[in-house]
Amino acid sequence: MQCEKLNINVDSEQLLIDLQYYIQEVTKIADKWPDDIIRVMCNYPSGTSHYTSHKRKGEKWDIIENNHVKLYTRYTKFGTRMVSAYLKKEDTISPYVKKLIKTLGVNGKVQVAIVYAGSKFRLEKHIDTMGLTRYHIPLTSNKDSYFEIFESEKKFYPKPGEIWKLDTSKEHAANNDSLTHSRIHLIVDFLDE
Repeated sequence: MQCEKLNINVDSEQLLIDLQYYIQEVTKIADKWPDDIIRVMCNYPSGTSHYTSHKRKGEKWDIIENNHVKLYTRYTKFGTRMVSAYLKKEDTISPYVKKLIKTLGVNGKVQVAIVYAGSKFRLEKHIDTMGLTRYHIPLTSNKDSYFEIFESEKKFYPKPGEIWKLDTSKEHAANNDSLTHSRIHLIVDFLDE
C-alpha cells in the first residue's frame, strides 16, 4: 500500500515537549518570508535533510548562512518557497523519539526532520529517492492538510497521535489548503544501506 496509517499510539504531548525547540526554530525561519507560501524542513537534531541530500539534477538552491543556521532555498513550480535548514546546535535525539524510531522496526540509515508547511502550501506531484521508507508523525495539523496519492487517486488527512507510512517511490503530493493554519510533521526516513 502506498499510504497507510499504522496501528501505533503516539504520545503527542510528549513529542511537542521534546521537539519544542525545533518547532520554534522552523516557525521562526518561516516568519522570515511572511509574504511567501513556504515549507521548511529542519534537521533533527543534526545530520542531513532530504531536500538537499537527495536533490534532483539541475535544481538550484540559494544559500543563506549565519553562525546559528545554514538555509538552502528554492522555489517549486507552484511558486512555493522550499527551505532546507541545518541548525548548528549540538543536540541529541530525545528518548521518546528514539523509542518511536525503534518501534517502527526498520533497518537502514535513519534521517529525522521537522517539516513545516505554511498555509496555502502545495508540493507538486513527484517521486522521491528509491530505497526510501518514510514515516510522517503529525505534531500540529488542520482539517485541510493532506497527502495526495495518484496511484489510487485518494487523499489522506493525518492527525496528531498518528503515524503514517508513505511509499515515496510512487507519485504523491502534499498540500495544506488552509488559508490560516500551518502544519508541522516529524518525518523519519529509512534509507536502504
